[in-house]
Amino acid sequence: MNVLVTGSSGYVGSQLVPVLIQGGHYVICMTRDARKLTSRCRRRVNVADADPLCPESLGPALRGVDVA
Repeated sequence: MNVLVTGSSGYVGSQLVPVLIQGGHYVICMTRDARKLTSRCRRRVNVADADPLCPESLGPALRGVDVA
């Protein structure tokens, strides 16, 4: 399953992403600033640069996503 995680650089997201990966899911981390993601996380996921306050940036981030 393709899972989009928002807030992946925050506490909840940083705890959720490894669990999803371990569960065999393909994880896309949506972030406004990819530099905030840990390097360990960035090697294991796809990063989508998008801002929820900028609707035109969401289309590409959501492409192919099964659940967010």
